[in-house]
Amino acid sequence: MKKIVFLESGENNPNNIKRMEEFKTRGYDVVAYAFSRGQDVRNFPQGIEVHHIGSFASDSSYLSRIGVMRKGIKGIIKEYKKEDCIFYLLKNDIAIVYSYLTNRPYIFEEADMTHLSFGNKWLRHYLERRVKCIINKSVMSVFRSEGFLKYHFGDVYPNNVYVIPNRLHPDVLKLPKIDSANNESETIRFAFVGGIRYNTIFKFAETVLKYFPRHQFHFYGNFSTKDQEDQFLVLKKYPNCFFHGAFKSPNDLPSIYSNIDVLLSAYDVRGINPRYAEPNKLYEAIFFDKPIIVSSHSYLAEKVARLGIGYDVDALNENEVVALVKLINKNSIEEKKANIKKIDKHDCINSNKDFFASLEKRLSIH
Repeated sequence: MKKIVFLESGENNPNNIKRMEEFKTRGYDVVAYAFSRGQDVRNFPQGIEVHHIGSFASDSSYLSRIGVMRKGIKGIIKEYKKEDCIFYLLKNDIAIVYSYLTNRPYIFEEADMTHLSFGNKWLRHYLERRVKCIINKSVMSVFRSEGFLKYHFGDVYPNNVYVIPNRLHPDVLKLPKIDSANNESETIRFAFVGGIRYNTIFKFAETVLKYFPRHQFHFYGNFSTKDQEDQFLVLKKYPNCFFHGAFKSPNDLPSIYSNIDVLLSAYDVRGINPRYAEPNKLYEAIFFDKPIIVSSHSYLAEKVARLGIGYDVDALNENEVVALVKLINKNSIEEKKANIKKIDKHDCINSNKDFFASLEKRLSIH
């Protein structure tokens, strides 16, 4: 098996960690390098040391990071110049910088279409062309949402692409099942689970807390920046708002989901990336039998509607949120849960035998 050298732009991403562990489990020699963002790192891949090759603030602009990333990536390419290995590029910024430094073979994984966040249309167009070139020249390219592929290529894909959604770590199957806490009242426990930082989440929660005092809103996770913490903690003035702090995934997930009724995963789809993304919360909601609320006019809304497992809303529109929450009751929730139970739970687990079979064929010719 080839040595796989992972390059990532942040060392605390659970889905990146999941991928590294997957390769190691299948017998690959795995090493990893990441840029530090000055955050509290709580998760590490099992049996894999992550080496820091530079640092920048998590809220710094992408342009300001280029120099740091170029220096770090260039050093790693030089270090492995004479080794028989292949680089695994996690995220577009890493891949774009890498593509200017070397022609060595690589695997590319698109977690988010971050290159489309720039305000300058010319720059977005240029970077989109660059990313499509990176995809086409890769040994294989992995996408965490089929929506990303549709954005790049429409309905005709290259033959070196593979979709691996952000499904749950297999370790979740080893955890004891925790039945949902009994909730006899008309109170509905809405919750957000993950990094607390989106304005859509704030506005939805604020509307629920303000207009529906009998319902509750729960936050599980920590804040990325002090500004986000200051914004969200204002909601503590409502007695039906609860902040539970950081958690460990997947260990704490059964306990968390046993204490909520509806999961909120509505992101701001005015940006292109959220419109096409498929977050891991979809699979958590299905695995733990919880209806999910997502943003209207998105790839995710289409999928949730097709499966009949949740609701969609413009989370920034107070009137729409109020109208939706009025429709959500115990009967509505049970209807969604009945549809969720039709889905095989193993479809929510990260297991990618077919991907590795395809990859190994492609690696054999490089």
